[in-house]
Amino acid sequence: MSLPATTAFLLGVPRSGTTLLSVLLNRHPALYCPTEPWLLLALAQFGRVPPVAACGPRILRDALEDFLGNTDRAALMRSLAERGYSARLQAAGRQIFIDKTPRYYQVLDHLQSWFPDAPRIVLLRHPLDVAASMVSTWQVDLAGVIRGAHDHRLAIDYCVGHARLAELLKTTRASAKTAVVRYEQMVSDPAMAMVPVWRALGIDPVPLDGDFLDLDKNPALGGRMGDQKIRSTTSVHQQSCGRWRTQFAPADAQTLAEALGQTVFDQLGYGEDYWEVTSRRGSVRGAFYASCLVAREREVEEPDDEVIPGDRLRLGQQVAVAIARAEAGDVALAEAQQAGVSSAAEATAVRAVAEERLSLIQRLESELHDRSLAAAKAVADLHADQRRRQTDQDAQSRQLADAHQEMRGLRAALDERLALIKPSVSPTSRPRRVRSRGCAPRWMSASH
Repeated sequence: MSLPATTAFLLGVPRSGTTLLSVLLNRHPALYCPTEPWLLLALAQFGRVPPVAACGPRILRDALEDFLGNTDRAALMRSLAERGYSARLQAAGRQIFIDKTPRYYQVLDHLQSWFPDAPRIVLLRHPLDVAASMVSTWQVDLAGVIRGAHDHRLAIDYCVGHARLAELLKTTRASAKTAVVRYEQMVSDPAMAMVPVWRALGIDPVPLDGDFLDLDKNPALGGRMGDQKIRSTTSVHQQSCGRWRTQFAPADAQTLAEALGQTVFDQLGYGEDYWEVTSRRGSVRGAFYASCLVAREREVEEPDDEVIPGDRLRLGQQVAVAIARAEAGDVALAEAQQAGVSSAAEATAVRAVAEERLSLIQRLESELHDRSLAAAKAVADLHADQRRRQTDQDAQSRQLADAHQEMRGLRAALDERLALIKPSVSPTSRPRRVRSRGCAPRWMSASH
């Protein structure tokens, strides 16, 4: 099976418009971009099974480590992925496979290790519009989830996904193999938005006529994954741009903005709107959801550690308290603004005090997290010690049972030897001398 000429990746977060961009990509005769393979997410879990698996998670992991030894894991995973891409690419009759899976933000380290030279297309959309699309699509009160510090998959997508995309852009934006596409430009001027994409892929552009959303011309849109709304869309429109302004109440917009923080908004290119909805820098909740994702990954990596799920819940409760304290620390700034503080220097000083309190809460959060992990390790060590003691007791019980069995064997052998040395006739069975009736005793006959 021949490997694909090129593999590229379309990165974003759920509800950021990646399905629409895949439609544009599939208009090029050399490109094949199916809906969300999720292949690298599956390969990242290679060798991991649920804790209830009959084979035993730790035994499986140890067996694979022994078997693979010094095998280049990155090369192995790349080979597996390329074989899957190649099969689909040959069936489609195209030259370049583009893997479009929004949740690849969770495995960016694996992607970099397995495909370091592959082109990357990064799709950016206003974070609050992404949140609005999540809410309308899945009917989830995202702001309420985040305010309550609940461990929720969509909150992780929103908070951690945007933060990791921003971090990715810091290191790859200047690369010739990286193309950044903005949703707002893609729906207003698709041809211009696709220019950096053609350049990063090293292919000639194609005209994007008005019927590029025709599903008959986009067979790659089949399947259960991806945005199903695209099937009822006949043309590109800008109705979803800025929807957050009318969909969210001011308090919800503030919560969602602060969950990412001013730095992430700036790195994504939407910093001006951040200060429109809040005066705080935020990001405490974003740090919490990053820890939730790490805890989920640890549950798979350490399935025998029974304290991790409860630890994550306790951590969530602790961080919720820390968030409340951090917000209370900003009350001074809000009161000063309401009182009409006109001096910029005084306002800056008040903000510095609030930020210092927020930094203190973040340090406390980190300390609580470290302590909870240390407690988890201590409990795990205790469980391991109990298992070792139980194993020793079982071994002693087996040794005692073996000794009893050996004693019973010796007793049986002794009984057999005693039976061999006993006389064949017992004393009670010896014959007795019998006198005949009518015969007198010998002494009587002698006297007469």
